[in-house]
Amino acid sequence: MKRKIKIDVEVIWDAVEMPKPLRTHCKTVKKSCDKVIETLEARGIYPDKEIVNYGALLHDVGRVIDGGVRQGLEGYNILLELGVPEEIALCARNHVGSGIPKEEAVEKGLPEEDFIPETLEQKIVAYGDNLVAFDKITNYSEFRAGFVEKFGEVSTQVAMSDLLHSELTDFISRDEMLNIEKAAEIPVRQLMDNVGKEIAKIIDGKFSVEGKNIEIYCGPGNNGGDGYSAALYLKEKGANIEILSFGNPKSPESKDFKSLSLEKNINLALVLNSKDLATPEADIIIDCLLGTGLEGPVKEPIKSAISKINNSSAVIVSVDVPSGIGSKVHVNPDLTLALHKIKRKMVGFGKVGDTLILNMGIEN
Repeated sequence: MKRKIKIDVEVIWDAVEMPKPLRTHCKTVKKSCDKVIETLEARGIYPDKEIVNYGALLHDVGRVIDGGVRQGLEGYNILLELGVPEEIALCARNHVGSGIPKEEAVEKGLPEEDFIPETLEQKIVAYGDNLVAFDKITNYSEFRAGFVEKFGEVSTQVAMSDLLHSELTDFISRDEMLNIEKAAEIPVRQLMDNVGKEIAKIIDGKFSVEGKNIEIYCGPGNNGGDGYSAALYLKEKGANIEILSFGNPKSPESKDFKSLSLEKNINLALVLNSKDLATPEADIIIDCLLGTGLEGPVKEPIKSAISKINNSSAVIVSVDVPSGIGSKVHVNPDLTLALHKIKRKMVGFGKVGDTLILNMGIEN
């Protein structure tokens, strides 16, 4: 049974001597968040309204101390001192802009930590705040134009804001993605090749793969086919590749890319049961085990593979969605490469690492 949270917001506002205009702003942000929740609920996603409501009303208490980037951290500390539950205080901590990654946090005088909204409720508060021009609810286009003018089109701030907008308003289901692929009239093999090429390009750009040991965990579905395809391009970039193959590929396209991997003398190990799994010794692990089609619990040997992946010291990259997402056993990636658009299974799931939209060659 969900616990009830009772907080006297007015008492907290009075305790920190919050100015009346700032109180009005917080009330407006709550209304903005209400609209976001309404949209999500219409698509079957149900946030914790209490956390969002209190998070919205208290997100800016730190501005009584600092009106800049420290306001989130100051607000978090104030709320904890006043006995506010941490899940609400985190809404204040991580709301500034659309989040501040630890690399930029240090540059801005903050501790070397991520100040990025992780839970669905934190994301709603950050996004709802973005849509409010002090006491007026605007829209994302207006907000984005202001951010572009302030930070530039190519900036971390705009990219993170676009991602947050996509996750909360522009996500798609598995069936919708299948329909998009069908309408595109692009052969599956071409799409798989496009995805593999982009995976290699992104990972090389972020981590420089030449000479690195990369393990690619490939399941039997098309998600695994993307992994076989990526192996070819990563090998061309000078990476040392080992593929762990979990079952025979189901589609002819996946079978083709698996065969090509063998032709290119890429190391490939068949995993028939959990005893076939060794402790990963890779610099980078690419998770292509399970896509959006997973129904029910994760089964062996993939269950054991996910445990070994999560306990490794490697950088973990999931393709499309973290394998097992939505179940008790799932990959905890450092980076997720969402194909075309963020999938519904990822919305509000919590921390899925950094997320990038991978261009698979389908026009919006």
